Amino acid sequence: MIRATPQVIVLPETKTLDFVHGICLSKGAVNASATSTFSGLTYTPVNPFKSGLLLWDDRDYLIRGVENILCAGGTFLRPSLVKTIDIGTVTTLEYSEDSGYNNVTVCAFSDYPWGRHGGWNSTLTDIGFTNYGDILSYLVNPQKGYGFLEVFCRIVPSHTDSPTTTFQGEDYDFKSLESRFVDDMMHGFMIELNYTLGKSVNKLNITLLDENCTDPTIDSIIDIVTGSNTDSNGHFQKKITVDKEVFNTSTLVTRSEGSSKGALSFCVKAEGLSENNISISFQTDRFSLSYDLTKNTFEVLSNGLKEDDIGTTSKNLTTSYSIIAHRCDSSTYETIAQNAPLKQNSIVYICIEPNSTDVEIATFNLNFVQDDSYIFKVVTEGEKSSDLSSVSSDEDKIKIASRLVSALFDNNKKSFTASGNAMLEFKAASRKLDSLRILSSKDNAGEALFEMHVNLQKTIAAQNESHKIPKIAVSVLGTCVLLSVLFIAIKKMK
Repeated sequence: MIRATPQVIVLPETKTLDFVHGICLSKGAVNASATSTFSGLTYTPVNPFKSGLLLWDDRDYLIRGVENILCAGGTFLRPSLVKTIDIGTVTTLEYSEDSGYNNVTVCAFSDYPWGRHGGWNSTLTDIGFTNYGDILSYLVNPQKGYGFLEVFCRIVPSHTDSPTTTFQGEDYDFKSLESRFVDDMMHGFMIELNYTLGKSVNKLNITLLDENCTDPTIDSIIDIVTGSNTDSNGHFQKKITVDKEVFNTSTLVTRSEGSSKGALSFCVKAEGLSENNISISFQTDRFSLSYDLTKNTFEVLSNGLKEDDIGTTSKNLTTSYSIIAHRCDSSTYETIAQNAPLKQNSIVYICIEPNSTDVEIATFNLNFVQDDSYIFKVVTEGEKSSDLSSVSSDEDKIKIASRLVSALFDNNKKSFTASGNAMLEFKAASRKLDSLRILSSKDNAGEALFEMHVNLQKTIAAQNESHKIPKIAVSVLGTCVLLSVLFIAIKKMK
């Protein structure tokens, strides 16, 4: 039986002009394939992997020593090219798992003596691969002799062995926004906003912001109608009143030619909330309602904000016994590429472990801190602080998974810090007494602090999707104008 969820592994980009390599997977990998960012490089699956097979499509070299590596008898992904591969090429593996196997071993090998390794001799170990040495070879010709390949392997736990979280199947995404003008008998001139969100959103809140989408506005020209309509299919309706009597006095209106021309500019921030009223995702729509009474038209223009990727930076360690902290993923406790992008509403995985086998983590805390102005508690005394976090362990290793909440992206903040402390204790009384005299008790190994700095970078982008609003006639400043409004909903999501 094949497990439903496939595994995907992204190998490091190449860093040398020539790149000689190969890839194999152990028994248990099903439907294995690989793709690359270099158009000339493809991979052919060959089963079973054994000595004597052709190493590359464009050479007649045969591989030797396969019986010495962990993926012998599995699948060999034979490259189409022996060496002429662009610098910066990235290869991605994808395979399904046979449920009869607990784990799959992935091995990557590259040229050892002639420097055509693509940088894999160092970058593979950074993402959890182990160096097994130059144990594969091939005969170039009788004059040049043998070429050698350095082998790196990583055991990838099956999805069923990985810790799971209750929120991995949740959906807090904004799907769509439809807008229209209505002339309500009770509230007058209004903008009706109809949002469609993911199934996990329990409540929708909106906030009126200034034209820069940074600070809340209390200008009386716009106001939120109390209450909203919702249904079980993720549809939420909000209404905003527009007081046409104050176009000539509002601070949100930029006027020209007296009061005959102008633009009302503001933003609407919508937030999708969880059951415990924590904001998980948000969307910001910027409206610029331009009017020209000399032409009797009313036009809505829009630009929007888009969040960029998040990059992790450093970790700080203290005490003689310390904590090793790094980014990991849902399927393993090993280090992954630290520049892997994180987006709003995504799940970040942080793995911690002691730096010594003498000690173990007794309890720990983890918070997301932002300029001392915002703290999101992730773990308190070893337990998840909310349903948006989870904690799992494998022997000495601990994995924390947490959603990135909207507040981390508010007000153009540039970064936040994942900061924690762990209390360590000795596993057993195996150390000499004189080496413990600095401790307060024989079992206490002290407190270790750990920290990861996470950067947020924002850009401004415009989208072309538009929402047409039916025309209506209203009186503005005593003049009858025909309003034709076009909204552009700019999603600000991660």
